[in-house]
Amino acid sequence: MSAYSVHSMRVMKLYRHSLKNLQNWAVHRDLFIERGFAMRAEFDANKFVKDPRLVEKIVSDGEAKLAEFRHPDPYTLPHMPGGSKYQRHPTNGLGPGPEINRIPSWLNTSAGSLTRQLLELHAHWDWQAIARRQLQPFTYIDPGMIESAIKECFKNDTMYCARLQVVGGELHLSDYRAVFFDRHYAPARLMPMLDVLRRHPNLPDVDLVVAAVDEPRIRIKVDRTEWPRTVRLYPGFPVAGGGGGLPPPLFSSTIDSAHLDLAWPDFSFYMPRRPHKLRTPPWSRLQPQMLEQSAAISWADKIELAVHTGNVGSSYRKRLAAQAKISPAEMLVNELFIGDHGRINSTCATINRHRTGGFQQHLCYMTFTEQCSYKYLLNSASIGYANKFKYLLLCGSVVIYVRDGMTHQEFYELGLLPGIHYVSVPDAAAVPAMVRWLKANDAYARAVAMAGRARMAALTTDAVADYVAELLKQYAALQTFRPSVAKGAVPIRCEDDLWRHYARDPYWMRLYLMQDNATCTRPIAAGAKLGPPGYGGAYAGSKPRCVASHDLRSFAQPDVCSSRNGKPLHQPGTSFADFESFPYPSDGERYDWQTDRWKK
Repeated sequence: MSAYSVHSMRVMKLYRHSLKNLQNWAVHRDLFIERGFAMRAEFDANKFVKDPRLVEKIVSDGEAKLAEFRHPDPYTLPHMPGGSKYQRHPTNGLGPGPEINRIPSWLNTSAGSLTRQLLELHAHWDWQAIARRQLQPFTYIDPGMIESAIKECFKNDTMYCARLQVVGGELHLSDYRAVFFDRHYAPARLMPMLDVLRRHPNLPDVDLVVAAVDEPRIRIKVDRTEWPRTVRLYPGFPVAGGGGGLPPPLFSSTIDSAHLDLAWPDFSFYMPRRPHKLRTPPWSRLQPQMLEQSAAISWADKIELAVHTGNVGSSYRKRLAAQAKISPAEMLVNELFIGDHGRINSTCATINRHRTGGFQQHLCYMTFTEQCSYKYLLNSASIGYANKFKYLLLCGSVVIYVRDGMTHQEFYELGLLPGIHYVSVPDAAAVPAMVRWLKANDAYARAVAMAGRARMAALTTDAVADYVAELLKQYAALQTFRPSVAKGAVPIRCEDDLWRHYARDPYWMRLYLMQDNATCTRPIAAGAKLGPPGYGGAYAGSKPRCVASHDLRSFAQPDVCSSRNGKPLHQPGTSFADFESFPYPSDGERYDWQTDRWKK
């Protein structure tokens, strides 16, 4: 058979594969169709070429272009638990089946080079596609929808909710919820905007509401109870009390398909850089540290147990603990509460309880390095949302995602794939079978562990800022209005502006101030004289309003912001101004936030 005939057959095979891939494997079908038309035109233009070297180059280029939009693996692999061939046709130990071994001819297939190329695939995030996917339900965003989002803030069951406006490159903040006990972490919920404005100074003007709470809020679940409630809230026409009658684009820390919320980075990415009560360092410091520590543990030295350490209070984790009791050869659940840290001083390794499976309570703790010494790590639902998934992926171990109760996702999870970056099981009872299968298919398990680690290694704080910037650019394109600064909004330019704004007293403030202005969205001019109240930032003496600082529901603190006995109201670090006025602190404040000193 001539070389020309062979290449003709490859072209026909490539065409048939393109049709199949369009139906089953394409990530972005619109781009795939456009690429398909271009490829067909290119082949038609070169169909009379007979130089075998030139034909080989044309066909190889076509294969590479076809593979560019190919979905890595949208289905459960046949030989994995739940797959069509599980237990009927055991694999030979080389992996989950022939699907994993398909290598296109244009790849450099030397072992080391191929590994690097495959891992490089996981180092790039398609923020444009992830943003477009979230905004797909919205054809426009009007002022009425912003008012609807603000109404959602006043339902008094949130810890934090604020309106952020970027006008002319300057950030302005209006607090609607900033409860006292959460003030330590309020700045962490806004820090993404400072990063965005530093990296993307030409960000278009935007007006948005950030709830930044554990769970999404704008429900669209089709249910006999939920759906009528949704229709009453958002009937599609203006409603009494404000709002445009349409569901708002509210930003929350997690999202799911039963809500319309848009994903905002969780506060754990921007934890305080100074010591704080949760003790977790910010992602910018912790991520490289974890990568370095996990790299010191070889795959061969990892312990072949599936491990969870931490809180076991939720019903889902209780089922995990119960399963560990009866499956000690595959699982270890180590129960530990935050309050145990001052009481328990031994790691599980030092008391030789790290290789014993089963369920153990309040005996020991595990350092991050010790957690990474296990080959399999369990990610399961907590009482609220648990943000540990990203930390587990950094270990270079296989993360087993227990889907029972895990209804919400953070933004980066939209760029992860089960079977590629982690493996998933339906519930705790399925964990032992998955562990046994991974042990029997160690090469595949290691590939998943490497892919998950490579994916999270690329999720730097710069990448987080790029995600937010892309989401806001697409969001801004949907706005039907030109944003203008709300009355009573406060300007924010630096991290320390946030600490000064949220501080209840100067002693508290100095625990968190950085005093370096490195986070400012605009550089401080050389030789500029810095002084109070902002010291180079935009802070002008503002404080959160009382109505934002407390739960005003009838069973909580309904009268805490009401006048009593005709006396002026006062609470430290609190404003009693209305939302039309700048929120200066109350007259009874003993500290002068304008001059940064105690009043005489």
